[in-house]
Amino acid sequence: MKKRLLRASVFLFATVTLFVRAAPPAADDAAPTASARQAAVLNVATYNLRVAHADDEKSGNGWGLRKPALRDVIQSIAPDILGTQEGNDRQLAELLPLLPGYACEKALYAGKKGNAHNCAILYKSSRFN
Repeated sequence: MKKRLLRASVFLFATVTLFVRAAPPAADDAAPTASARQAAVLNVATYNLRVAHADDEKSGNGWGLRKPALRDVIQSIAPDILGTQEGNDRQLAELLPLLPGYACEKALYAGKKGNAHNCAILYKSSRFN
């Protein structure tokens, strides 16, 4: 368990580190422009998707109910980079079309009982490539 968590943390850190863009340095005698300040700001968030379980559907907390609420949260905070945990391929495939302008990179890992989950990074494709 600790090794999986460590691998996921290393993946997240390495991915965020690769995506971060530094603003160009300002001239000594001039203040940074608004666009340079904006380029230096990086809005980052993380969210545990919670893998879709049949029991959640029965209890009224299913993925079908969580998905639109998550979309609304993501759109309201508009992160440049969003780290996710526990999502499976189906959940990510359903979420991405709801978030135009975001692309996704993911790393698969096996959860309890061998269930496949993803540690995914969603990012604004207009800011990063």
